[in-house]
Amino acid sequence: MFKINFSKDVTGILLIAVISVFLFAAYNVFFVFPSFSSLHVDSMENEASNIAVHFSSSLAEMDFRFEDGGVTGEVKKEARLLHNDFGLWKIRLFSPEGKLIFDDTNSSAVGHMITKRFFYDTVAKGYIYKHFIPKNSRTPGGEAAPTDLAVAYAPVMVNGKFAGASEIYYDVSGIRRKADSLFLTSFLMLALLVSALLLAVVIVSLKANSIAGARQKAEEALHRSERLLRSIIETEPECVKLLAADNTLLMMNPAGLAMIQASSFEDVKNRPVTDLVIPEHREAFLELTRKVLAGGEGSLEFEIAGLKGRRLWLETNAIPFTNEKGEIAGLLGITRDITSKKRWTATLESSLREKETLLRELYHRTKNNMQVISSLISLQSSSVSDSRVLQMFDDTKNRIRAMALVHEKLYQSRDLSSVNMKEYIRDLADALIESHSQVEGKVALKLDADSITLPIDIIMPCGLIINELISNSLKYAFTGEGGGEIRISFRQTGPGLMEIVYRDNGPGLESAGIGNIRTLGLKLVRNLATKQLGGEIEMIPGRGAEFRIRFKA
Repeated sequence: MFKINFSKDVTGILLIAVISVFLFAAYNVFFVFPSFSSLHVDSMENEASNIAVHFSSSLAEMDFRFEDGGVTGEVKKEARLLHNDFGLWKIRLFSPEGKLIFDDTNSSAVGHMITKRFFYDTVAKGYIYKHFIPKNSRTPGGEAAPTDLAVAYAPVMVNGKFAGASEIYYDVSGIRRKADSLFLTSFLMLALLVSALLLAVVIVSLKANSIAGARQKAEEALHRSERLLRSIIETEPECVKLLAADNTLLMMNPAGLAMIQASSFEDVKNRPVTDLVIPEHREAFLELTRKVLAGGEGSLEFEIAGLKGRRLWLETNAIPFTNEKGEIAGLLGITRDITSKKRWTATLESSLREKETLLRELYHRTKNNMQVISSLISLQSSSVSDSRVLQMFDDTKNRIRAMALVHEKLYQSRDLSSVNMKEYIRDLADALIESHSQVEGKVALKLDADSITLPIDIIMPCGLIINELISNSLKYAFTGEGGGEIRISFRQTGPGLMEIVYRDNGPGLESAGIGNIRTLGLKLVRNLATKQLGGEIEMIPGRGAEFRIRFKA
């Protein structure tokens, strides 16, 4: 066991104790106290910095316009609250160029410019500038500090852009005096222990402040995000709603409440939205709900009756939303009012149906008028005995029939603007063969045509061309003994390119070329092909008559 020899060792022990106390005192005086003072100054500066950040964040949320050069009552109110809550000495605001636009203690200073480099190199770049000013020292503004102050410049960022700066002066004299007194008292009573405890407290405090500051910033960011989302939803001109799985309303923005004629959400809270859907559309709405609750999404047009009886057509798009466990808890819907669109569509459809009726009647009457003309020609021809004149009457009637058939096909067509060429050519050829009794049943028609629909300005000249070519073959190519054959090909050979190929197995034409033809019918064919259709026509020599006509449709 260790034993102390008091007579020999007490002096040494006392000497060691005195030396230890001296060394400890010197260590505290030259190292601990300056270090503590420095930490405390940083803490006071950080407090001023946090207040400045709080004030700058408030200005950013107010969307305060520093360029206007004026300060609203809302900003003054925020400044007074900071004075009352934190005991600030002064608050000042600067424009982005460093011009003073607000000083709550010295209005005559408004207008001067900051020329110090730190404003442009630090604050204007988005950083915070902070400083400790002892009593009677000069502030950045040039005034004598009436007490110990901590000053902080903080940038005001609006939408990520530098909009100006705020400057606050924080009275820290009380904190400083309290800290100095605590340190000295603790040093005299139990210097070593208190120093260790203070060091531990300072470390823990700095760590706690750091954690608390990070948590506060995260909470502020979350609150800003929530406010932004709430602002977007509340100002959205279309209805935004949340429905539970039983179709009861959990949330609806003001635009949606206006649609259903509700003065507040309490009027429809926890009420099934299907109560507003008219019965004819209720089942479709429930089907959409079931689809979304199963994990899908969809849209629907339906009609509702508002709380005050107003009926509206709505279009909704719905997706599922989940709870904190990831389970589907209901649906999120965005709904727009399409009543005007529905009415306009109904008006257009009614007008379109009326125009279709008129257009069909026009085609029908045109066809009938052409048949009347054909009948008049037949009556007139009954009094003519000259065979050549009768042939001319017959040719004219055939041409009228070809044009009348176009109007008949348009009358029967669904879109009223185009005709299927395959059907038209077949009906026209059958009618022409039937009208020539001397070859009826003795001439075969072989048609190879695409089912192409063409407009009336293309069909009419094509019909007249085919009419003339078939009539020419029926009159001159066949003797009536049988074996006659007519081949017609109507094809699309490329984008917008058409080709008609006509052949018969008669004796052929004596003419050396299409330009030398003198008959009225074939002259008409040539003019229709080259002038009306803007194409080209070629007559192929050899056994039988053959024509190739190419044009753009």
